[in-house]
Amino acid sequence: MMVIGSIIMGVAISMASLASSVVGFAVAMATSGVGYAFVMLPSVVICNRYFTKHFAMALGIIEIGSSLSLVFPLVTEKILEATGLRGTILLLGGISLNMVVCSALLRDPRTLRRKGSPRTKGTSNCAEDSDRNEDSMSTFHGRHKEQCLSTFRCPQEDSTLLHRNQNTHADVRDCQINDFDRENVNSTVITNPTNRDDSVKDQVFRYKSPKSKNPEHMVRTVLLSPFRWLWCFLDLSLCRDEPFLNCIYLATSFFAMVHTAWYIFFVPHALAKGITLSHAVLINLIAGVGEIIGALFQGPVIDRGWMTSLGLFMVMSFLNSVVFFLDPLLSNVMLLAGAGFVNGFFLGGTLTLTSVILKDTVSQARFATSYGLSSLSYGIAGPIGGFTAGWIASLVGYEMAFVFLGGLSSAILLAMIPAYCHYDFKRNTDQRDYRETPV
Repeated sequence: MMVIGSIIMGVAISMASLASSVVGFAVAMATSGVGYAFVMLPSVVICNRYFTKHFAMALGIIEIGSSLSLVFPLVTEKILEATGLRGTILLLGGISLNMVVCSALLRDPRTLRRKGSPRTKGTSNCAEDSDRNEDSMSTFHGRHKEQCLSTFRCPQEDSTLLHRNQNTHADVRDCQINDFDRENVNSTVITNPTNRDDSVKDQVFRYKSPKSKNPEHMVRTVLLSPFRWLWCFLDLSLCRDEPFLNCIYLATSFFAMVHTAWYIFFVPHALAKGITLSHAVLINLIAGVGEIIGALFQGPVIDRGWMTSLGLFMVMSFLNSVVFFLDPLLSNVMLLAGAGFVNGFFLGGTLTLTSVILKDTVSQARFATSYGLSSLSYGIAGPIGGFTAGWIASLVGYEMAFVFLGGLSSAILLAMIPAYCHYDFKRNTDQRDYRETPV
């Protein structure tokens, strides 16, 4: 998928250099965004599969690339002066095509063999042993989606296979049965006896044949079928199984608004305070360095167990909000450089922690789904944050826009409190049960 995404992104950007209208340019850039999604999301998923003990540090190194984007516009400006607009876009497309080679070098760790240890009958390699549970749950998850899709095509003839996590107990998924169809479901739950030792139990609910065809019910079924398919295809039942995960997605949305607006208006905000362009560029560079350090800082803190990912995320969000609230008091280059470094440090750390939190709260088999939903929240909320901050800046100035970003940072903290209380209590309970378990 990453190779395909790299090709799509590179070709689309290159084609944008040939566009002769705004519509053609917009279509090409939108296509490049699809390719970027195909590259970015799998890269984090692969990192999750490779690193189990030092995931936070590894992800922090990956996120350095996004931090360098603060400096890349300066390079692009020099290229623009030398080659013009079309040449610059074409060169950026060529740079993007280099990701094809990088993506081709990546391998799924489950397919790798230990060097010098050929596979023999009755033995398996280290990667297979470590990911055996993940393979079984992933295989079951794919089979579950096929069952869901067939059920939606013919709910009266096909049985519905419910995906169950080992932490779920008695809740019924909406992707198979909605409130309108509950009267057509048997109360008897048939459990497959051959899978009693599996961590995931297959539960089958069989539909009763309706005694009469109700036109209203048929119309309702047809209208709701696309939403049922989308619910099951995106595995939105994860939000039902882990309700406190919605708080994390809400906090991620607020963070996306802050992060995007800060990226867009950091230099104009410095210029509005009377700072020269050369000094504003220097402050921007200092902020990029702070973001790199912040992305790397959270790795040892999380991997060594000094703080939990949720706790560190909340602390960084709170301190970042304080810096934003103090922005009207900053008036010279030194203070703005210090504030830019601190903002970059906390934003770089929290950006990485949005993925680390999901690894700590969601099972390995459903990490890809949870990260996809988190990226969806980020992608939707980011432009909203940029538009809102720009609108506020046009009315009352950039200082008040940055104070608004401080308020959003405080909202991140409030949105994360329920999730922190829930998962911290769950973690303490698991540790207590582990200590009390006899050896």
